[in-house]
Amino acid sequence: AFYGCFKLESINFPEGMTAITEHTFQQTGLKSVVLPSTVKSLKVCAFQDAKNLASINLENVTEIVAWSLYGTAITNAVVKNVSSIGDCAFARIPTLESIELQNVGELRGWMFQDCAKLKSVKMTGTEVLNQGIFSGCTALTEIKLPSSIAFIDDWSFEKTGIKKIFASWADPSKDVVINANAFGSGDGKIDFKWYVPESVYWGWDDFYMGYLVEIDQNTSVPVITLDN
Repeated sequence: AFYGCFKLESINFPEGMTAITEHTFQQTGLKSVVLPSTVKSLKVCAFQDAKNLASINLENVTEIVAWSLYGTAITNAVVKNVSSIGDCAFARIPTLESIELQNVGELRGWMFQDCAKLKSVKMTGTEVLNQGIFSGCTALTEIKLPSSIAFIDDWSFEKTGIKKIFASWADPSKDVVINANAFGSGDGKIDFKWYVPESVYWGWDDFYMGYLVEIDQNTSVPVITLDN
């Protein structure tokens, strides 16, 4: 409907709309979007390359399809109760700094690829990280993986700045499948340490997948001394 309307800077959405459909606002000049609570779905390329789009509310959206916010200008986002987020949905957003994913089950391929300023990621309830999720997120220096994660695909963390990965699987050899190239290969391979709670530390080896395992001191049991 509005594909390529470069001078379109704002629009009012009526309550009752349920979806932003394919390519509707691709390559428009929108700067800020307020979605009514009835909008539950962003379809393929809904806002792709709307390069001035700095703000959009997603808390009521339950379906985010491939490429829907690719190349926009948002700085942060909170996504709740989405079973799966499509391929490249948030990829190549040069301004994105933080993302919070609450009860988002599956992250599809290359979802945050080349978001060079992304430095804060919070996940709860996530089960699957598909190929290349955080590839090229150079500002991302640490990440906490929830114990709900059961699969991490190739290239998920390649070319990132990650130095610390916090995990809490009781037995990683049984609780999660991590593909061999999840942390990259060649020049894209990262060097990091695992940090795990003291309560599960003995279920890990000193090295896991070739990376050193250490106790997360923030989870250590404090030493209590009793005065005579």
